[in-house]
Amino acid sequence: MAAVALSVAPGPEKDVNKMLPMLTAVCYPPKIKCVFLAQFDNTIGRIIRCQHPSDFLTKEKFEVFAGLVIPQQELCNKFLKHETSEYKIMGHAVSINNPQKYDRNFFMFNLCFIVEKSESDERILEPVLQKAADYLVELEKECDFLSNPVHDDKWVKDLVRNICVGLSKDGGCNFLATSRSVVALEITMPYHFEMKELPSLLLVPAFTRVPLPTQTPDIFKKMDMVSQKIIPVINGVLTIREISQKVKIDVEIVGRCVRQLIYCGLLVLFPQFLYSNCYYTTDRFKRFLEAKDTQKECCEFVKRQRCLPGPEPRDVIRLYAGLRPGWKLSHWHSRFNPRRQNVDERKLIQFGIYYGFVRRQDIFPVALVDDGTKISKFCNGEMTIEDLALKFETTTVVLLKIFDASPSYTLIYR
Repeated sequence: MAAVALSVAPGPEKDVNKMLPMLTAVCYPPKIKCVFLAQFDNTIGRIIRCQHPSDFLTKEKFEVFAGLVIPQQELCNKFLKHETSEYKIMGHAVSINNPQKYDRNFFMFNLCFIVEKSESDERILEPVLQKAADYLVELEKECDFLSNPVHDDKWVKDLVRNICVGLSKDGGCNFLATSRSVVALEITMPYHFEMKELPSLLLVPAFTRVPLPTQTPDIFKKMDMVSQKIIPVINGVLTIREISQKVKIDVEIVGRCVRQLIYCGLLVLFPQFLYSNCYYTTDRFKRFLEAKDTQKECCEFVKRQRCLPGPEPRDVIRLYAGLRPGWKLSHWHSRFNPRRQNVDERKLIQFGIYYGFVRRQDIFPVALVDDGTKISKFCNGEMTIEDLALKFETTTVVLLKIFDASPSYTLIYR
């Protein structure tokens, strides 16, 4: 089966909140308190060229960590971070060496972000800093944007203000500088899926973007060996445990690799698709009914046979509306027959879970009497059937058959 790939780039009618997967928490980047540009002045030394808000850092406060913001050349072109009692300063110091152009043979600057000290994951701002630093290097080489003393400072101040306000309020910013050529900067605030613990081995990883890593050899060859082993096996169907068995790599190592790929935004996790599962629509289904572009995307994604016409929006809406709590997917499938509209029911469910308007009911086995088996004491309504399957190294399908056949157990769906 072809690998599942879902687009995660917000489109005109998409909202990040509509796209949150049900299984992973979304971690947004830390809020930026201030953006400032520091540089080395040949007369004064280390200075703040400009900042937004304009009165956030005093000269005295800056002098405390100025040597870390504009460091020795050996530490340039690296990410630097400094913590004070109130906040964290992070930047990407740059040193441009050109003896013919600069009085001291080089020019040094650093565009920095200040975030709250309580923020725990400021690392995801590093790509933004890198892109902004590369942009300033390009402008400096193109038109002496920073080093020319007669250059209009308004451009530099506008850039710093746009970055600070844009990233803080709108999640992105655009800036256009015109010199001998037009140099444009476009930054979008990143977000990623955070998972501090290893993912459950019965979850199914699927790709979030196309082209797939295997279709981009230059990127694929730079990945670590474990990623190169498991990525070709990921198809939106196999669980992490099944992937581990297929590539013959320890399941914990595979889990750690999947977690890292989730952090990079390459993968998202789905619950294992089973016809014995019960699915239902959430309150977000109302948003789906209003999002015409998302409906068209869904119709294209869920096509079972690519050579045949896909379903109409009204068809997928009718299929989603038929999902209800306590009704097994096998019953739903018999009633609605999605393949008659050329709909792949697995993709239909995955699409709904990814956008957050479909959810799977968890199954909690409860032992009515103690039948003397090892598993009965764990069937207390607190552990899901997936937890039990992992604990006893079996599958949920096997356990469901056991529980359905025994009068000593009942299943609670919630």
